[in-house]
Amino acid sequence: MGDYERWRLFCLGEKEEITGKANEIGEERNSGRAFRSGHLPTPAIVMNLSENQVNSLIQHLVQVRWCSQDMFLEDGYSKQLFQWLYSVLLVVEKPLLHDVCASLRAFAKQCRLLRATPADDSSGLAVGDVPTPNEFSLFIALISIYFEQKDLADHQ
Repeated sequence: MGDYERWRLFCLGEKEEITGKANEIGEERNSGRAFRSGHLPTPAIVMNLSENQVNSLIQHLVQVRWCSQDMFLEDGYSKQLFQWLYSVLLVVEKPLLHDVCASLRAFAKQCRLLRATPADDSSGLAVGDVPTPNEFSLFIALISIYFEQKDLADHQ
């Protein structure tokens, strides 16, 4: 098991397919992906990560290196993934390493695209798991302003 897969299991848990199941009133839900039994990004965990672990985790969470191992683009949105991203962005040290900066820039660009795309009601996600434009805007603002990637900002 590689470093990428270990981080995925630790942060998000096992990936499982959800098939269409009838709920209590007989409505069938769409199939989709869900994660279970991952760790939440508690302060005790996040504050004890080394600088190298934080940098590695950011890259693995948003890993946009034009390969198949890309949590955000491969697995899509999940509240837990965004919680982890936000938590590690709070503790990453500046100046950013080049690879970390490149990953964050690619993530912000993807957030801009997804924010501009109308939400698909047939995604199979529960109501609380549907990303809102505000969530994407938060990450765009953090990356563009705090991490000084001004060209990615909505307003310059």
